[in-house]
Amino acid sequence: MSDTVHAAKRRLVELLKRARGDIAVRGEVRRLEQRLEGLLARVVPSAQEISPPPASRGPLAQAPQEIQQLFVNPSPWMAAGAIKRASELLSEDMTALEWGGGASTPYWCERVDVLHTVEASTGWAAILLDYMGHRLDLLDKWRLHFIPANWPSVDSARRRTGRALPIPPVKRRLEADYAILLPDRVDAIFIDGAVRQRTMERLDQYLTTGQVRMIVVDNSNQPYVRQSIEIVDLGAFTREDHWDDAVRGAAAGESVCTTVWYRR
Repeated sequence: MSDTVHAAKRRLVELLKRARGDIAVRGEVRRLEQRLEGLLARVVPSAQEISPPPASRGPLAQAPQEIQQLFVNPSPWMAAGAIKRASELLSEDMTALEWGGGASTPYWCERVDVLHTVEASTGWAAILLDYMGHRLDLLDKWRLHFIPANWPSVDSARRRTGRALPIPPVKRRLEADYAILLPDRVDAIFIDGAVRQRTMERLDQYLTTGQVRMIVVDNSNQPYVRQSIEIVDLGAFTREDHWDDAVRGAAAGESVCTTVWYRR
């Protein structure tokens, strides 16, 4: 398209130089001007903002009904006591980092100044972009980082979708990128996503800044999560374990532990 516009401009200049009262040439000049205006009218809209699809046709509307219901009154998939405690500790001047998005994303975003969400699932990333794209009250406070390291543990045999894992060098790079180290100040960290070992390792680096005031880790009773917690020095924090057997997704009779640490 741009080559056509430039060619029309060059021809227009040539004809203008030759015009000097030539009626036929003037007619061609006018036709070229009109053509150029038409081409420009087609080019300019392509550079404008592309609006997201209507909520009624977006990824969330296409998701299973149980996923749609999560966003009717969004809340994290965590022990209720931990959600309550974390909400009490958050403040609107905080920057928060969330590993693993979902219905928790708008919930935490409403309660802080800026929320960074790191997501590994293509499906959940699409749903979050769809939902948050229509939450204009939250959109400017939200940052999405998509890294497709969609497996729960460094020891996982396959991705959560059932696909094979990438080759080892790619797998290691994805895990390292998922455990993002933000240049921004981080006051609160929520760990409820992929490759928990890597995010817990990265937590150690965030703690060296002395700025982290609260940490929330879901499924902290799971062995691969518990072992990762043990390698992090959280001596400057008070620990609270919150148990709940009514968390969505928990197996029958299974209790889920969400742990909240806050700086003394």
